[in-house]
Formats: sequence, structure tokens, C-alpha cells
Amino acid sequence: MADQSPAELLAQADHLARTGRPALARLCAEEAAKQTPDPTDAAGILRRYPAPDRTRARERTN
Repeated sequence: MADQSPAELLAQADHLARTGRPALARLCAEEAAKQTPDPTDAAGILRRYPAPDRTRARERTN
């Protein structure tokens, strides 16, 4: 993932989110945020892709 630009990572995150894979979308967003020099922009990226709720995910598998 590190050899991709933030724009490429966000395009992947959008696709993953639309196809029901929010955890993978978040990972792409986290990498894009790391590569984004402006802290405000980085925070905005992470807000667009919230971390999945682990409690609900656990409940679905039990």
C-alpha cells in the first residue's frame, strides 16, 4: 500500500466501503492519512472512514 498515492488509496477505500468491506476501507484510509502532510486533511480522511465497531462484529460471529 505504501507505494500508492493518497488519492489512489482513497479511491480503493471508496470502492471497499461501497462493497461492504469497511475494515479494509479503514486500513486504506489510515495509510492515506499517514501520507497526508496536513493534519486537518488527515483527520478528515479518518472521519470519512470510521473504524468498524469491534463489539458488533464479535456479536455477529457468535
